[in-house]
Amino acid sequence: MIVNSSIKNGFLSMKKEGMFFGIVSCSGIIKVTLLLNGGHVLESKMWVGMSLPQAMPYDTIRIESELDQPVEFWAGKMPMTQSGSMIVRGANAIRCSKIAVMGEALITGTDLTRSAVRVRTDKEVMLGGAGFGGVGWRLPAGNYEEIPLAGSLYAYRLMPVLKVTESVYIESITGKFPDSTDVEFMNISDDETVMLTWKFNATPKIWTAGTGWIPHANFASHVGGGLTDSFGFYKDIVTKKLYAIVFNGSNGAHSLQYGSFYIYESADNGLNFDLIKLINFTDKTSAPANNSSTKMHVIKSGNVLSMSLGGVGVGFNVETREWNAVAAGQLPVNHLNSGISRFWFTSNDMTQASWLSNQDYILRHSLDLVNWDKTFTKEFTDLYVISNQVMLGWNNYGVRRHYITNDGGVTWHDTGANLGNGEEDMPVHMFDGIWCHFYGDVIRTYQIADGALVVSQSLDVKSGSGQSYPYILPNGKVYRLNDTKTVAGFYDADVWQLNLVGDLTPALVEVMELLS
Repeated sequence: MIVNSSIKNGFLSMKKEGMFFGIVSCSGIIKVTLLLNGGHVLESKMWVGMSLPQAMPYDTIRIESELDQPVEFWAGKMPMTQSGSMIVRGANAIRCSKIAVMGEALITGTDLTRSAVRVRTDKEVMLGGAGFGGVGWRLPAGNYEEIPLAGSLYAYRLMPVLKVTESVYIESITGKFPDSTDVEFMNISDDETVMLTWKFNATPKIWTAGTGWIPHANFASHVGGGLTDSFGFYKDIVTKKLYAIVFNGSNGAHSLQYGSFYIYESADNGLNFDLIKLINFTDKTSAPANNSSTKMHVIKSGNVLSMSLGGVGVGFNVETREWNAVAAGQLPVNHLNSGISRFWFTSNDMTQASWLSNQDYILRHSLDLVNWDKTFTKEFTDLYVISNQVMLGWNNYGVRRHYITNDGGVTWHDTGANLGNGEEDMPVHMFDGIWCHFYGDVIRTYQIADGALVVSQSLDVKSGSGQSYPYILPNGKVYRLNDTKTVAGFYDADVWQLNLVGDLTPALVEVMELLS
């Protein structure tokens, strides 16, 4: 069987009976000692791909390495070649996936039925085994590599280096961003040729160099405002696609189905959106068709986009196009006074989920959508989820504060910053657990390092008031909307430049596995 373990303090010892042994994944050369009844059977230096030439009974495995690292090995009473691994002339099946890589990431696990892995990337990465630490095989952008490998494969993209203290204010611009009657949230394409703005209850607008700001034609059939529609957007950094979700809460004066979610997808920065799914959640829940329309919360976990508002949470798998829904009535009865907030499915098959109660402000998790356990006990009125480990929680009562965690909520760190008006003043996650926003006259970041909160801010300042939310481009250019309107109907905006080496977007690594 395949054994996954770790070498710590240079040493690993394990009781395990077997006759065959082989290294599946490790970094560099390791020393392996096999023992039987306390006596040495084998003592040898080994590396990936090496295995015993013949059966050697043992009951204890010891592995030594100069580097603390994960290690995978085969240990059993029959050789690996008799346990499903075989050589074929052509693959019997293929399996494809896309992985966002920033730092080190597992791009495919151990599979003894796999004869080879083909890898392609849009940005340069290094390839290697478990614990290789970025010193591996270089794969340039646009190239592909085929590796005959049944063990785990990792990719490493060099992390950007950010020096917030050396970030600078550049200039103020006018007449570019519409004022608060049109915008609460915004998406700017990486090349700044397309911009979208939206409020949760107003028709989205689009800007291009040739047209200026106009209502987006793809949403003309949706009537914005009041309890009619609620809009939400999500930008997928892995696929580069933009998703728009429209909830119709009333049949109003138009013919669209009400009480439904319309899922749109764009592959061109929002220039064009295609309707890819219409979800009538009453097909799977007891929630009322005319659900009260409030601000929509959109979270993506794995392949699933989750939308929640009022009394319903809906999940949509962007790959399989399957969906599921949970109504407030399916959740613990004593936590329903204010409906559902921040509900999201945590598995691709949408059988597991987490949700934040609007009544007692506690996050709960379920493995079956029936039994709900407290994930952590700290109370929040809202939660921003980057991963199962990295989150930001905030309280919207008393003194507004926000807290960050990088261990899934086991420990929370108070950033010490008071909040502004709402979501448009929240910090944004940049990379590797680093959160950024404007605080007064400076740009500031928060992160957790060695269990302690680290706060950094620019030495440069720009006086004035405005949104705390920073609109950050991959090259480190930052826009801040302020309260001045030199041109009627438009916010002025301050432009900053982060001191950044590298860029803020991960590498998109495409993986094709050839299965025998």
